[in-house]
Amino acid sequence: MPSNGQKLLHDLGLRQGCYFPASTIDEESRKYWITSRPDEKRREWKKNNRITDKDILVVISQDCDIACGNDNTDPLVELAVCTPIKAPHSGSTFAYSARKIHFEIEEGCWFEAKVSNLVHVAKDVLWEIISQADIRELPDLTKRTLPHWRALRYRRTALPDAFNAIFNDLSGEFTQQLDQIGQNFVRAVYVRLNSYHEETSYEFELFALLEADTPNEKVAAAIDVVEGFIYQLEDAGIGSAIDNGDVLFAARADQITVQHLLSFVRINFDNISLESGDDDVEVETGA
Repeated sequence: MPSNGQKLLHDLGLRQGCYFPASTIDEESRKYWITSRPDEKRREWKKNNRITDKDILVVISQDCDIACGNDNTDPLVELAVCTPIKAPHSGSTFAYSARKIHFEIEEGCWFEAKVSNLVHVAKDVLWEIISQADIRELPDLTKRTLPHWRALRYRRTALPDAFNAIFNDLSGEFTQQLDQIGQNFVRAVYVRLNSYHEETSYEFELFALLEADTPNEKVAAAIDVVEGFIYQLEDAGIGSAIDNGDVLFAARADQITVQHLLSFVRINFDNISLESGDDDVEVETGA
């Protein structure tokens, strides 16, 4: 039986670079979707946070992630809530900025996507809700730009510059140590901050998400690597690690709930392949 993700891609044609009007989604669903934003201040249903009828929702997830054969392994689709704007800013077109991008869906019809407006929606929910939605494709130029913006966003991690300056300076050795554990085991690294605005210091949480079949010794190694990197970040003056007794430095995917992940920003290792122009690999549905 095909997964919900496979049905979304193959039956509905929902793929990276597609979009549909927010007006086709009921308000209660929209209210729930914004609770998946990393910044808690952006989760309240109030002016400037709402998904309005004039907005469009653009698929940011890669095709291979959407069409994963196991919905439990990759249960969410990343959508950009895009708001209409009167005119573009040259610095926000063609993926120059990691924070936002301006694009045109037809002549004179411009929209803005911001990292702070991204939402993550369960595939089974999308399958039920958008089966009758008017799904369209963005113009070719914008579709080609989106993967580069996505890659730039993950490299910068959509985090405040003050945090990035220290994190990026120290991250080289950290990623090498994770590579030594094995890229087949380390799926991604997640970061959560007490604030996503420019501050002098932050309270932060960092953990590595591992594949469900990661051996115990590899899990232990990942915990040591992440914990060591946290100490480095603290010594460098980035702030202090969150310590509430429930903090995980590394965990297997089958030990983590989707709700837990929604409070984090993912540092995705796919930015290299995206920037190299690698194509997504489609997953065929079973007969």
